[in-house]
Amino acid sequence: MCIRDRISSYLQWCDILLERNPRHADVHMFRAQALFRSAMFLKNESTNSLLNQSIDEWETVLELSPITSSHRRACALTLSAIGKYYEQNGESERALTLKTRASEINAQACLLYTSDDADHPHCVHLGGPRNIQ
Repeated sequence: MCIRDRISSYLQWCDILLERNPRHADVHMFRAQALFRSAMFLKNESTNSLLNQSIDEWETVLELSPITSSHRRACALTLSAIGKYYEQNGESERALTLKTRASEINAQACLLYTSDDADHPHCVHLGGPRNIQ
């Protein structure tokens, strides 16, 4: 199976999950990431449409899960990457809008240690190593 088929299968899986769980933030996050990856891999006439769909999915994630810092950080990273894509393609105004939105979202991410963040150890910094005796 080629990568294009894998991406297509993953998007179909996300659509099935979305039908079953339309109010679940993680399902929208999976779909947003799949759309972004599809756009970055394919880079054809549908790229802008896929990126816009990804952005819309991320906004839905933030609506459904407004205080989850891991969702906010993932969204900010993706919006920054989309902004970088637009910047490289000469759309500096669109790039600036997305990078500004990413900064706002990242600034709103809660820095407290939460159970969601426990799943993402690279995002949690508790002051360095400890010696426990």
